[in-house]
Amino acid sequence: MTINVRACDNCKRGKRKCDKQSPCNTCMRYKRRCSYSEKSAEYQSYHNNHSSVEVSPDTSENHNDRSKRTKTDNFRDEGDSDSAVHLINIYKDYCQEYVKPNTDRNSFGPFSYVALQSDACLKHVWHYIDNVGMKYVIRPQKIPSYEMLAPTSTSPIAQTNTNTSGFDSTSHQRLTGIVLFNETQIGGEDAINLSETGLLKLLPSRKTLWLLVRRFFSKVYPFIPIIDERDFRTRISKLLDEESFEHIPFSSITLDNKYDFTYIGILLIILRLSYLSYFSNDLNSNNPVFINDQSSKSLELKFVLENPITLQNIIIAQKCLDEFNIFERTNVKVLQLAILLRTYRHLAPEEGDGPDGGDSQVLTSTLVNMATNLGINREPKSLDKRDKNLFRKLAIHLRNLDSSEFLCYGTPRSINNRYFDIQCPFHESNSSNLIDTDLEYEVIEAYDVIGLKFKLLSDLYDLIIDLNKSTSINLITEKLNFLNKNLLPDLKHSNSLSQVANVCQTKSSLLGLQFIMSVQYIIFMHYESYGLFSLSFTYIYDILKLIVLHVLPFIKTVNAKFENSDLMIVIPIIQTLYLKSMLMLCAVLIRTNISIQNEEKSSERIKYLILLSVSLRNCCIELLKAFANVSTRYYYFWRTNCGSNGVLKICFTKEFYEPIKNDSHCQLNYSTDQVQKFLNVFYSSQNSDEADIDSQNGSISALQNIDVNSVIGAAIPDISNDYISDTNLNSFWFYIKKSARTNATMKKFPNSSIDLSPMNFSFEEPFNLDQINQIYNEFYSELFTTDV
Repeated sequence: MTINVRACDNCKRGKRKCDKQSPCNTCMRYKRRCSYSEKSAEYQSYHNNHSSVEVSPDTSENHNDRSKRTKTDNFRDEGDSDSAVHLINIYKDYCQEYVKPNTDRNSFGPFSYVALQSDACLKHVWHYIDNVGMKYVIRPQKIPSYEMLAPTSTSPIAQTNTNTSGFDSTSHQRLTGIVLFNETQIGGEDAINLSETGLLKLLPSRKTLWLLVRRFFSKVYPFIPIIDERDFRTRISKLLDEESFEHIPFSSITLDNKYDFTYIGILLIILRLSYLSYFSNDLNSNNPVFINDQSSKSLELKFVLENPITLQNIIIAQKCLDEFNIFERTNVKVLQLAILLRTYRHLAPEEGDGPDGGDSQVLTSTLVNMATNLGINREPKSLDKRDKNLFRKLAIHLRNLDSSEFLCYGTPRSINNRYFDIQCPFHESNSSNLIDTDLEYEVIEAYDVIGLKFKLLSDLYDLIIDLNKSTSINLITEKLNFLNKNLLPDLKHSNSLSQVANVCQTKSSLLGLQFIMSVQYIIFMHYESYGLFSLSFTYIYDILKLIVLHVLPFIKTVNAKFENSDLMIVIPIIQTLYLKSMLMLCAVLIRTNISIQNEEKSSERIKYLILLSVSLRNCCIELLKAFANVSTRYYYFWRTNCGSNGVLKICFTKEFYEPIKNDSHCQLNYSTDQVQKFLNVFYSSQNSDEADIDSQNGSISALQNIDVNSVIGAAIPDISNDYISDTNLNSFWFYIKKSARTNATMKKFPNSSIDLSPMNFSFEEPFNLDQINQIYNEFYSELFTTDV
């Protein structure tokens, strides 16, 4: 074994005896990273890869000053800020892949909700679920006969009552916009083979088509601005017929060359997206039977709802794309079709990307390579003004898709900024890609609003994502604090911005918020693993403040803040934020419940632990309640709600705690004062701002008058669904999952008819609110039957 000539940096700084090994015994004893500033040649390569700290170039000169400030301000009584404990590599304890049966492997990023299983408590939840079965998480019920759940035709909606007795899946498809198809009515194999006859049978009436095209360029285009309206309308008019609002079918379609399939594919996706943009999360608003207003807006809504655009549009659009080899050099129209399909998968209520990203990263990488081969990564020079702006929008839309993925999941970037010099689109005469130039101006304004946010978020991401380097936690924290101050105010509507800019600003702020929470939670787990609980407290406390003061209030009012078309755009990122918030709350809840079981029953601290447990429980219930209705329309919200409900149930299942209740790593290792600070967040959130809550030390007056037993016995908030029972909703989604031939993986599905044979599921009786109430109260009564 090679011995270093000098003592290691930590021993030299602390004036301790060093055995000069790599690592030395002293560093191993204190769990510090051992490094040598003057290394022997044999250790040079090793230390280059494992002992470096990533520091921004513009801050490297001041790093020593920052370290001194850290020792006195941020790292009191916790050792040197330069020691290994204050450096972090987020990949260190990250479970990088999930291996399923038959050698199927899935890799998830370190920011995905799946990576939270690295948490000391949540990994036991995953283990418990594996042992007892998924029935605790996704609770399927007995499925009605499949004759009752058969696919709907394209006839006007049946006037069926939407109450829970006599549930009709066909009617529910119409109310959610997730309308399946009937092959015999749309041309069967003719449609599958993209013949003119099949396409004509698939297309809606002239009135429906042109209404939805107009809707797209007024409501949806601002968030997917990758098509030139004049060019598109001109080409569709040649392929089908001139714009007309007669409620009659098209009589012919003219396909001159192979590239006409790109326009047909784009049209089909536009029709589907525009159709979905009419839908509300209030299902009663989606029933044309209840629309009696005679205004032009209401009549248009009623007409569209009575003439649904089915999932078959997306299947055929995919087949249009399959006519081209996207792995070879192609043209811009093929790229536009591929990006629209990718964007649809991101927004689609029947599946979408899901909170783990699905296959989205692979698809976006392919699109980026396609764009690079077309030169769309470079600022256009020799094009007219309209085409220049269109190319810029294509490039920036791809960059935003890429940013959304790596900030949500921690996956590698697909776009390298060193090879990307596209400017922001700008508004000038003859440069608009929309006929409505005022709306075009709003689109460009939105780019200006979100550009800086993406830049700040990407800079922090680049700082901490490196397999081979560790980063100063103090430096990360400075950037997190700066982002917090600049992102949180933007969750509120700004009267100085257009509606388009407000929606884009809100979405980028939500994206940043969940990214900040992910980074903070990783740092929390890092310090907790070292037993530095006063430092870990800072980060989990900040996370609770974000959830209680910002995430929950926003989610509870989101339906009122946005139009239906705008809500469709922000729902995917809300879903990711919602799931991460639920799991983080449950992780603290488990720690609290374990601490209660190990606390002296006569202590003062147990009172505050019980109050914290109930507060966390109620916060989780409020989150579940906020999205109970959304789960009737969005597949992954239904799955997430079922999963979150199951995890919350596990948090109050006595058997779950048996193997871990004496594990010190799974306890809430914080003082009574710190527990009270947690409670301040919950009990002061209605009347105080963040500064007021932070300034409160120890107990507040609201806690002094609380009777613990009455809090425990309080009824669980009602999270029942106003539209459809759990039993029927589960049946609906199981059927859609089995029957729909479109999903986020963009796979080419077989052409066989829908199989209506029974599915094999393990069932349990419906899990209702009374049972939830009983579980909670039994858990509390068993653990807390004491004078507190």
